[in-house]
Amino acid sequence: MSSAARTAPVTRGTATPAPGTTTTTAPRPTRPSRPPRNRRGRGAAGSRAAAGLSRLYPTHADHVDKARTAARASVGAGYPLPEDAAAIVAAAQDSGGG
Repeated sequence: MSSAARTAPVTRGTATPAPGTTTTTAPRPTRPSRPPRNRRGRGAAGSRAAAGLSRLYPTHADHVDKARTAARASVGAGYPLPEDAAAIVAAAQDSGGG
């Protein structure tokens, strides 16, 4: 057999694009980054979130008042029904947070 008659070996699973075309590959998905960890293996973001919430709602009464104000404004805008707004305020009262 002459060297001109030899062809390159065919590899399974690979396709050769047609002349004049290009191929693109999809970008690899990236993994979501993890929150920073403290020495005990817990996320440090939890303590920052609690500090932020305590600034927004210094007392439980502040939390309930802001929930009530937001529920009334939402009902006025036509989003929840008044019964749903009452349930939102009741959940805020029962939360014990603040």
